[in-house]
Amino acid sequence: MKIVVHSALYVVKFFRNSSMVPAKLRRHLETNHTNVKDKPIDYFIRLRDQLLKNKNFIAEVTKTANEKATEASYMVSYRIAQAGKAHTIAESLIKPCVTDIVNCMLDKKAVKKINTIPLSNDTVRRRINDISTHIKSELISHLKCNNFSLQMDESTDVSRLAVLLVFVRYKYQTSLEEDLLLCQPLSTYTTGYEIFNMLNNFFELEGLTWDNCIDICTDEAKAMVGKTAGVVSRIKEVTNNCTQDCSQFCVKIWEVCTNHYFTIPKSKDIEFIQRYNWVKNPFLINDKPEDLSITEYEEFIEMTTDSSIKTLFDKISLTDFWCSSSITNEYQSLAKKAILALLPFATTYLCET
Repeated sequence: MKIVVHSALYVVKFFRNSSMVPAKLRRHLETNHTNVKDKPIDYFIRLRDQLLKNKNFIAEVTKTANEKATEASYMVSYRIAQAGKAHTIAESLIKPCVTDIVNCMLDKKAVKKINTIPLSNDTVRRRINDISTHIKSELISHLKCNNFSLQMDESTDVSRLAVLLVFVRYKYQTSLEEDLLLCQPLSTYTTGYEIFNMLNNFFELEGLTWDNCIDICTDEAKAMVGKTAGVVSRIKEVTNNCTQDCSQFCVKIWEVCTNHYFTIPKSKDIEFIQRYNWVKNPFLINDKPEDLSITEYEEFIEMTTDSSIKTLFDKISLTDFWCSSSITNEYQSLAKKAILALLPFATTYLCET
């Protein structure tokens, strides 16, 4: 069948192929559309183009409406996942409530749009899976090109199932971010060998490299910090960049009257403070820090004599200061060293809560 456009009414009629011969088409025009039978061919071409344009407009509007409904469905599903509620709440409670609100505040037309939002149990489940997959892929892509530190702990849930929790801390844009990297049950024993294998298999599966891991924070369980079979010892065997004393807890040193804090290993307080005191408060340093080269020290002097940098330091937190574009762009080597010092986790607080 083919479509023929009829007059200014924009009527669309389907003809069989046998009816598409010129004589039959002319007879149809002269019999049913006598008012336009003498119009030039340009008139019908213009009508055809106008009809096609209208069809494209309708398709575009429909597509836009469907995209908005899909976006709304993802946003609601994300809220449900954040709240930890059952997926059925979307269709049984949220959608009826939104429909009532829109009906009272707007009109019936808006209610019809609300009803096009897919919020069934299966739809919400798929949306949450899509969101989690996207978040995971984004996190992995950040870790592939940045240094990071790990915080991990093995614990037992209410069903007495051993679970490995791993959080990651890394620089993203102008701040240090903390995210959940891994949460998996330990199917066999909770030994250092099993924990390391699970973590190492995850790294290999996702294409992560241990060389980007610069520190690990965990508790003092034997499976974690054992000198020969502990997880930390095994990780140190596969990476040369993890130089911190990972087996120690860390403490936070909070500055009076400021938001700035710094993490130091308990066993090396004095040495660590002396080494990285220039990171903690660069504007109180008078002598050259030992771990800065001559070139880096010249940059350090230039930075500390800049009044605008001092104002920035007083306004924001210590980590945000060293991650800010003003520092990372102008003083790259200083920022890199400072961020490596600030990157380790302070405690296992994320795993314990």
